[in-house]
Formats: sequence, structure tokens, C-alpha cells
Amino acid sequence: MAMRTLHLVTESATEMVNITSLVQEAVTASGVKRGMCVIHAAHTTAAITVQEVYDPDVSRDIMDTLDKLVPHESNY
Repeated sequence: MAMRTLHLVTESATEMVNITSLVQEAVTASGVKRGMCVIHAAHTTAAITVQEVYDPDVSRDIMDTLDKLVPHESNY
């Protein structure tokens, strides 16, 4: 089994980061030809989503909806 850790640096409290190229590089570097690639976010407030990046409005819509559902400025 090949395993690799990817470290991401974000610039804001809520952000969507496209990790496709990082994952592709990790899979290629592993030498694995067949199998499964598992992506795991160890942080309790992190999330992983699979979406097409063809339309940038989708990311904005997701971020806007999250901000309405869970406002960053709220007193939790």
C-alpha cells in the first residue's frame, strides 16, 4: 500500500481548494497502476467535495450557501 500526506495552506476561514493536480501527482508518483485513492481530511471542520470545476459559479454558490447556513460571524 502506498500512502502520501498532502499539506494544504488556505488563505481564509472558508475556502474551496482544487486538489486534483496534487492527487494526480501523488498517484503517479506512487507507481500504483490499479487500486483506489482515498482522500481523508483529518480536521473536524474540513470537508471534501467532488464537483466539476467547469463552472466557477458552482463553487461560489456552495460557499454562499454555507455562509448562510453557518455564518462565520455567528457566536457559537
